[in-house]
Amino acid sequence: MKSFETLTARGQARRLRTMALAALNNYDLQISRLRVMTYHFNAIFRVDTYDGSKLVLRINFPNHRTPGNILSEMRWLAALRADTELVVPEPLRNRTGDLVTTVSVDGVPEPRHCVVFGWVPGRDLHRDLTPANYEKLGRFTANLHEHAASWTPKADLDLTVYDKIMLFDSSIMVWDELGPERGMPPALAADFKAAYERASAMLANLYRTAGPPRILHADLHQANIRIHRGNTHALDFDDCLLGHFVQDVGITFYYIQGHPDYLGLRDAYRKGYESVRAWPETAPGQVEGMIVAREILLCQFIYDGANPELRRALKHFLERAAPRLKRYLEMEKEQ
Repeated sequence: MKSFETLTARGQARRLRTMALAALNNYDLQISRLRVMTYHFNAIFRVDTYDGSKLVLRINFPNHRTPGNILSEMRWLAALRADTELVVPEPLRNRTGDLVTTVSVDGVPEPRHCVVFGWVPGRDLHRDLTPANYEKLGRFTANLHEHAASWTPKADLDLTVYDKIMLFDSSIMVWDELGPERGMPPALAADFKAAYERASAMLANLYRTAGPPRILHADLHQANIRIHRGNTHALDFDDCLLGHFVQDVGITFYYIQGHPDYLGLRDAYRKGYESVRAWPETAPGQVEGMIVAREILLCQFIYDGANPELRRALKHFLERAAPRLKRYLEMEKEQ
């Protein structure tokens, strides 16, 4: 049997499907169909049952989130469903009452943590990026932040604090390792390093001057938002962590930078957000700093990643980042 790391992304997904079936054996479900939805980092499967239900099973990437991290996510989802009218995934318990199921199978080198959710209906927001829908997203995000601001979790809440750009350990920074032949000319490497230092300083100041961090979704982009019958729904809370609300805003805006109506979408989002609560930026440049922080994080993530398809996309990500980092550095000089 070939080692897991040498397989193509499709080959890895086939092995993980066997793991998904093993995980589902721990639930009182009659499975009629199981298919891969996405495999970029975590493996996400759609589960159909004989009674007509649709569910989602997620196999977490190994050594990225602990069972405590995932349990904290599941508890927040349960609280959101109990305390608000926001539509978010319903966490399902296995036969022993646990929210997290850990399984091992031959061909996958380590045990992995699995969770099952109810289906969130709707059409992905990226298919209909309009100011009206982005205003709804701003309003939804503000309501999510309202809950986070008032929610008192259990004392054993176990989540990472988002007080630095890199959310994972990297032994070598992408700008220190790559050369021009792999998409990183010296000038771009210098811009990466300078932008990293300036965005890091912005984050340090935010955490020094703001109040205590609160729970964030931390990945509210248009592929994690669905519009259903005019309402906004959210999914994929796997990246939830502790931080400040402006960080959620910057992450959302990162993903629309290439849209032709980028400024219109931003304005609509802010209008929706401010219809619920005050804009979360406490100093000039925080949103822009969070956008560039996401840019740097994703390039580093792809450079470090195990998914072969994503690794092939690194040069494209670096080329796309180049003008964005330069604009950020020029903007910082003007302030």
